[in-house]
Amino acid sequence: MAVYVAGADAECLLKLDACDLRRRPKRLAALREKLFLLWGDLEERKVAGVVEGLEAEREENMKGKTKGIPFQCCIKQYAIRKAEESEDESGEMKDPEHIGGWERMFQMFGTTIL
Repeated sequence: MAVYVAGADAECLLKLDACDLRRRPKRLAALREKLFLLWGDLEERKVAGVVEGLEAEREENMKGKTKGIPFQCCIKQYAIRKAEESEDESGEMKDPEHIGGWERMFQMFGTTIL
């Protein structure tokens, strides 16, 4: 299940204000530490594949599960309208009431990494 984090919820999650990370190396280090808690060893695995320069090996390295630690969070469910397609598989025009549809989405909220 893909869970999205954006806007104020992302700021709440990381408890970091936006800034120029190129000029604030301590902030960058703090961000990396918090993202490590979320993603586990994903960054290390990705960097290892890039350093070796072997695309196929990097892709193979990324297939396994990361070593992230599960955590509890609040997730809200909502729906967005799917892109409308006016033609069906045979190329014929669809009935207007059968166009579109809804896609279920999930978003994290009210969660903070300490």
